Amino acid sequence: MRLSSSLALLATSLTLLAAAPAAHGASLGLVIPGDLQTNNPLITRTTELGRQGAKTAKFFVTWNVIAGGAGGSTVNDAKIVQYADTVKHLRANGISSTIVFFGGEPELPAATRDRTPPTDNGRFAAVMGAFAAKMKEFGAGGTTMTVWNEADEGVFWAGGANPDKYVDLLKRSYESIKRADDTVRVGITPLTAGNWRFLQAAYERGAKGFFDAVPVDVDTACNIASPYSYYRDQQDGSKLGQITFLGYREVRKTQLANGDPKPILLEIGWSTAIGDTNCNQGLEAGKKPGGVTEAQQAQFLREAVNCLSQDDYVETAYWFELQDRGTDRTHPDENFGLIDPAGRNKPAHDAFVAAAGGANVLAGQECGDFRAPDLTVISPVEGQQYTDRFDIRAKASDAAGVGRITFQYDGANEIRNFTGGDVGNDKIVGLEPWFKSRELAIGKHTVKVIAIDAFGNTAEKVINVEKVPEGAIAANLQAVFKIGRKVSCKRRVCSFRVSLGKAANGPSVSGKVLAQWQWYSPPKPKKKGKRKKAIPGQWKTIHKATKPANKVFTLKQEVSRKGKWRLRLTHQASAPYKTYSAKDIPFTIK
Repeated sequence: MRLSSSLALLATSLTLLAAAPAAHGASLGLVIPGDLQTNNPLITRTTELGRQGAKTAKFFVTWNVIAGGAGGSTVNDAKIVQYADTVKHLRANGISSTIVFFGGEPELPAATRDRTPPTDNGRFAAVMGAFAAKMKEFGAGGTTMTVWNEADEGVFWAGGANPDKYVDLLKRSYESIKRADDTVRVGITPLTAGNWRFLQAAYERGAKGFFDAVPVDVDTACNIASPYSYYRDQQDGSKLGQITFLGYREVRKTQLANGDPKPILLEIGWSTAIGDTNCNQGLEAGKKPGGVTEAQQAQFLREAVNCLSQDDYVETAYWFELQDRGTDRTHPDENFGLIDPAGRNKPAHDAFVAAAGGANVLAGQECGDFRAPDLTVISPVEGQQYTDRFDIRAKASDAAGVGRITFQYDGANEIRNFTGGDVGNDKIVGLEPWFKSRELAIGKHTVKVIAIDAFGNTAEKVINVEKVPEGAIAANLQAVFKIGRKVSCKRRVCSFRVSLGKAANGPSVSGKVLAQWQWYSPPKPKKKGKRKKAIPGQWKTIHKATKPANKVFTLKQEVSRKGKWRLRLTHQASAPYKTYSAKDIPFTIK
């Protein structure tokens, strides 16, 4: 819930909630002040929407507003009558009510009172009970009453969340309310988005059995993301991040883990505040927009309805709020309404009416991308044997984009992460070869490849390989020399560029390339007194060098004499490659 200082005394917001989930999923509701008189135009608009399918109203009441007498230990009947009249009018039009009660002692400073937890939990609980009793007396009993508002965060619980103090407050209030009116349904404090950790802390302190519903407020400050968008929890990547629309699913998992499948009451909404840097809260205040366009607001409402149609444990979705609460079009907190201050319907109003009537125009659409990337491991292949080194190569694709590809060996031993510009849809990454594979012991090993998309969805494959002794693998593959046709020489300094490609579907090459610079020694005829017989011409290796076979290199050699020369290149290979020589490259030094 977003509250402005101008509404601190009323502290009200209204949401429509079905007594039972509609066939298409959660029912929808609205936010309006809770003590409106029946002649107020907003009541008329609310009842109109009720006739179009809205079912429940949720409003906020603070202690000081209903306080009566010295010290606020009693209640003001006249003020409670106003709330009761609202509840009865809504009920007569098919709309039930939910009330969030909060605020510190009435004698506290007005500027901070509504955000200050009570110093005396017993007094607060007694007043909640008295309020419930009076509502029943005035014919407005049987509502849903929530104990405090967003006590899991420091905005409405000064000093930060305190599960011990809150659970004590909840228990006392629950018992007080039920004694006054056992038909009231009690809700735990609305959780800020998917704050399952606070709920778990409450369970650990004995909160189970002291609430009947779990409100969750996903209309967080400066929220401009689609309901389909989410991120992963930084501490536990298997969970959705708290400040996401779908964070309520983690709340549900926490409920089920504690054997407590109570209904979730969701509060949703997006502001249409105008501006590129008008966000006014959080780490990104002044750095991002504080709202979305009116068209986006309507679309996000439709997407929310589609998501909720898939989660039948969400009983209602309160829309925060019916009407913009101010005229400043740039203020994020003043532009959540379905209608503007002049009464004009925004596009979201029509989307709300359609959804409240049972329409899900996005039925069949995925609610968020939870599909793992499509991962292909190119090398090694399953069951591959090797004697020296092997390649690791893989690619992945995903509609949301590939965020990372990780290679590991023998469990979680990391080889390398590829991220950023290195990865992309169907972009091959890897190491050719993976040099450290030479250091592995003889025997069986594993290579794990993990691909993660932009949402943290993960795909992984494990490939089994085996290092075997030298000679255990047949040498039947031939590498491919990629060379030119001419040796380039300036005077007697000659150079030649060499690279060696792997065989089709084979691993990267290993071993050495032997370069032999051979000079042709001309034939020598038989000569009396010197040679008894002629000596045929022959090639002699004058210079030689070796280079790594897996790298592109340039040979450079100063030859020692004139005449006919040739360059002989030989791949001194290891299995599965065989040793062979390229065709000689002839040249002449004059």
